[in-house]
Amino acid sequence: MKDVKLQDIRDKLDFATWVDHILKDNKQNTPPVNVFNISYNENIELGYLSKRKVQNERIEGKCYFHNRSKHWVIRYNKDNSLTRQRITVAHELGHYFLHKTSFEDTDDVLFRNIQWNLYELQANQFAAELLMPKTMIIQYGEKIADRSKSKPHFIKLMSETFMVSQKAMQYRLYNMGLTDL
Repeated sequence: MKDVKLQDIRDKLDFATWVDHILKDNKQNTPPVNVFNISYNENIELGYLSKRKVQNERIEGKCYFHNRSKHWVIRYNKDNSLTRQRITVAHELGHYFLHKTSFEDTDDVLFRNIQWNLYELQANQFAAELLMPKTMIIQYGEKIADRSKSKPHFIKLMSETFMVSQKAMQYRLYNMGLTDL
């Protein structure tokens, strides 16, 4: 594993510009972001995980390169809510965009080393930025704030607009410095 420098980590965790390009390329300028369409446009095969994988291995999503057919694949848990499926696909898209040159989602590396933990952190950050882009949060947040009765109501309306959980929206707004927890 290469030595990981702190500045490299910081650079890789700032995904706003990168996500803006992806959204523009996919003509996604209003929430909710269609992660399934982005996957399709990237020629990524989408499909479901087997119940065995979900139950026995306790995984919700998987991104990998299918060697025989020479294309990328994302699998996710079909039994989850659509909101949860979107988060999972966005997370796996994070692996695709960030790690496709060195990423292998196999049982041998899953949660086994520091590099993998960094990859998971990066994929989570990327998913948050993809599903709740800063520019859209600000644009729609200003509109929604005008009709909100309280902070919890604002978070509820924002989560509905972006089709994410209220907890995900709460953390996103907090991490952007727009609300407290």
